[in-house]
Amino acid sequence: ANKTVKKKKTFKYTIHHNLATQSSHDKSIFTTPDISVIVKGKVKNSTVYYRTKRTFSYVENQHLMTFCEVKQFNPFPELLFNFIGILNEIKLEYMSDDGVEHSPPHIAPSLMISGIANRQTTRIKDSLEARYCVNIIYDLFHTGIFTFSKGNLSSIRTAGKLPRLS
Repeated sequence: ANKTVKKKKTFKYTIHHNLATQSSHDKSIFTTPDISVIVKGKVKNSTVYYRTKRTFSYVENQHLMTFCEVKQFNPFPELLFNFIGILNEIKLEYMSDDGVEHSPPHIAPSLMISGIANRQTTRIKDSLEARYCVNIIYDLFHTGIFTFSKGNLSSIRTAGKLPRLS
């Protein structure tokens, strides 16, 4: 994926499924989000991570732009709070409502769930989205086309800002 800003600078990314991601807190531990957007060319490989010579592929934390967790069931409180634990571990800087200021703007870390929310999970979603720079998206099969439509993109939380280009 490429993003060109003001017709001057092009940022290049790759999108991965189940790529190990380095912790924000400890460079020797990893977790694996469902979807990762990383700076192009920044996947690293190691043959010393495991006891065997098996290759371990990962991305260093500073090259992870954003991530998504995708679940196919109805939302429940523990799932929503577990997502915040993942956020804390791999994108600590998003633990505030204003997120971060790297460039260019991109989708904030997101939890996408196929199921329909109840009153309790709607309250939790609203609270978490107000506290953290995240998206929690419900009912993907029925609202997905609307959620990601061009006219509704302004309601999707983003992070980052445009760079000053002279």
